Amino acid sequence: MLDDQNKRPPIDRYYMSDSGEKQSLPNPFDSSKSGNISNHEPQLLEGLVRELRENSDNSAMPPNFPSFYPVTYHNINLEIPQKRSFIVRLNYLFAQSICLSLLFSVFAALFSFGIDSCVNSCTSFAGFHFGKEIFLSMVNLVFGVALVFHVQYFPFYAAVRDETPTRSAIPVQVATIAALCVLLAGVPGTGAVGIGYAYIAFKYGKWMNKFFSFVISAWHLLNIVGEAVVFLMMRPIFRTTNLLADGGQITV
Repeated sequence: MLDDQNKRPPIDRYYMSDSGEKQSLPNPFDSSKSGNISNHEPQLLEGLVRELRENSDNSAMPPNFPSFYPVTYHNINLEIPQKRSFIVRLNYLFAQSICLSLLFSVFAALFSFGIDSCVNSCTSFAGFHFGKEIFLSMVNLVFGVALVFHVQYFPFYAAVRDETPTRSAIPVQVATIAALCVLLAGVPGTGAVGIGYAYIAFKYGKWMNKFFSFVISAWHLLNIVGEAVVFLMMRPIFRTTNLLADGGQITV
């Protein structure tokens, strides 16, 4: 009686494939095949992460970018592949740096009344006016922040996030560097604080004007170097990607 109870039907170690052929099931305890499985783990994990990223509904996430007027969701840790996270973080860092330098340019313009009075009384230079500098520096701040985040940074971020080709990233980056060079020139009467502004500040201004002009000019130069590094890092990405613009993806 016990022998009959101990008898169990044999385990079927085979399955029928789609073609109707009988295939054997893999042995999970076979150590000779464990190496092949481990070799595929990075590819499987990478594919899973990509699928989760593509299937995630960003519209359901609360907008958090840009911080001063959130209009979309932005998260480098969750949305950007690890391989590209450094260049995206670097680009984001210098985008913020540019905006802060424009904000400090407004502060510098607010203290330029001393230069205004001396320039108008001591020289024949008529391009510098206190009120004009304040107004134009604010215009530079508003339009500069909008262009940096919505034209330069976020399209680049979205292209890397979605792994889609874009032909505008490199030209826009070149235009960004050119605009920073204009800011570094700092022609008086344009609201920009740079070399030209520093010249009249050191010649006619007070110590505060000299301080702001020197710091902001050096800041612009640092931003130019940083954006140039970003440009050199993004060229291999988008030059390769644009060759596949009819349907390719960025390799991550």
